[in-house]
Amino acid sequence: MVRLTADVFAHAVPRMNCCQERELDLRGLKIPAIENVGVTQDQFDVLDFTDNEIKRVDNFPTFKRLSTLLLSNNHVTRLSPTLSEQLPNLDCLILTNNKITNLSEVDNLIGCTKLTMLSFVNNPIIRRQHYRLYVIAKLPQLKALDFVKVKAIEREEAAKLFRSAAGRLMQQDVEAESKTFTPGEDIPSTTNPMANLTAEQKDQVRAVIAAASTPEEVDRIERQLKAGVIPTLKKAAAPAGGAAEGTDAMDTSPTAPAPTTAEAKDAAEKAAAHAVLFGSGGVGG
Repeated sequence: MVRLTADVFAHAVPRMNCCQERELDLRGLKIPAIENVGVTQDQFDVLDFTDNEIKRVDNFPTFKRLSTLLLSNNHVTRLSPTLSEQLPNLDCLILTNNKITNLSEVDNLIGCTKLTMLSFVNNPIIRRQHYRLYVIAKLPQLKALDFVKVKAIEREEAAKLFRSAAGRLMQQDVEAESKTFTPGEDIPSTTNPMANLTAEQKDQVRAVIAAASTPEEVDRIERQLKAGVIPTLKKAAAPAGGAAEGTDAMDTSPTAPAPTTAEAKDAAEKAAAHAVLFGSGGVGG
């Protein structure tokens, strides 16, 4: 698998597509998760993530230009409930050949009021009873669903269904399934470990990340945050040789060998990625 780093974006191929939209090709890289998208600085209309291993559609900064996401042939099971805030002008979302099962994922797109083209072709969700009518009822602005034009009569049937007792019962079932946690499934990344921290605690975390000198230290900090533990800098004990007291040091295990150049570079990349996520421009900032 290939992490979606700034270097991957730098080597991706930009192009003008047939619709004269600026598109970035990120196909077939075995990318497991969407991350670090902020480095593109919202310079593209289309991001093509086709043929990767992405499981969740989330973790975008607020991009007003980006209007199309191509995510065919991935492993997507979840859609972010805040996708409409991240991509307010999302117009086209292609999720052909993925693993979306729950109709509750459709509810997460309700805020995407500019979404006009959506594809769930070859997802388990299409086998759900009244699937098409449910999607049309929830997303009335759609012009095409699964590459088939939404007809006026379908809109009428969808409205009629959800005015009925059967429709209300269906909605209750969908709401119940949205609260169900599947063992082994990733915890939604919309839960930001920095979200409930005070400004002072956030500054403390940023300082610890900046002090990290190896990839292992950065990983340890990330694990602590996910566990609800705020990492700290501690005062290093003065060595027998008489070093000055009060020197700040990472609160880590016994001293490890000095990092190699490659390790230091990797740690710097991880620290930069965490800065994007937790810094002044991130969710928790």
